[in-house]
Amino acid sequence: MEVMRAELQLHLPSGSVAVEWRSGERLAIIGPSGCGKSTVARALAGAPTLVTGAFTLRGQDLMRVRPWLRNIGYVPQDLQLMPHLSVK
Repeated sequence: MEVMRAELQLHLPSGSVAVEWRSGERLAIIGPSGCGKSTVARALAGAPTLVTGAFTLRGQDLMRVRPWLRNIGYVPQDLQLMPHLSVK
């Protein structure tokens, strides 16, 4: 069985984030309002953000993969669409 490893290194307006985890582990992002939790989630899902960095999974930087090919879901708190989707 292959152990999948993910690395996340992002540079946010509020600071930097560096995390590593393996398949089967859960990752929770917690913190006070305005610290960048939603920004990280949006960046992983592929929404436009002010984030730079890398999200590496099995050696591939998913930040360079089109959002609809990432297989990562994101449900925003407000009524906002991903740029590649329409109301239809």
